[in-house]
Amino acid sequence: LFDWQVEATDAAVPTGWVLHVLRALCSFVAAYGFAMLFNAGAKASVLAALVGALANTGRLVLIDEFHVPWQLAVGLAAVIIGVLAQLFVSRASLSRVALSVPAVVIMIPGVPLYRALTNLNNQQIDDALSALFTVLFTIVAIGMGLALSRMLTDKNWLMESQERVPNLWDYEKEEDA
Repeated sequence: LFDWQVEATDAAVPTGWVLHVLRALCSFVAAYGFAMLFNAGAKASVLAALVGALANTGRLVLIDEFHVPWQLAVGLAAVIIGVLAQLFVSRASLSRVALSVPAVVIMIPGVPLYRALTNLNNQQIDDALSALFTVLFTIVAIGMGLALSRMLTDKNWLMESQERVPNLWDYEKEEDA
């Protein structure tokens, strides 16, 4: 309708500590906004925003300065989010989900998803699939990172207890007795 361009354009980008501060600030605002959308309280929103700002800024530093593959950086950021959320949850009566979900939602790549839909609409299937795989791998990395953080912080979640599940023959023995 508006003929918007979906290709990246060259623009002046800040560098150094200015870039990191701006990324942290934007990540804080985004995570806070998502926490508010999810109807979290003021305290939970601030803590979720802090978690999101720290982890997302760290993720971007890993990618830009240490050349860590973005999938690994997303997974590591999700681990950090889960661990920090557990740290805050253990000190306040808040839900782990209320702190971790807004922090990870800001890492979901909306631009590649938009590019994929645009490319599908223009019958550019290869470009669309490439963008869709970016989104898919990011979501999988987030899930794996959150699962790993849960395994690290919750011993009951790491190993399932072996409870005996009754079977049909147990009920038949009770009826005979």
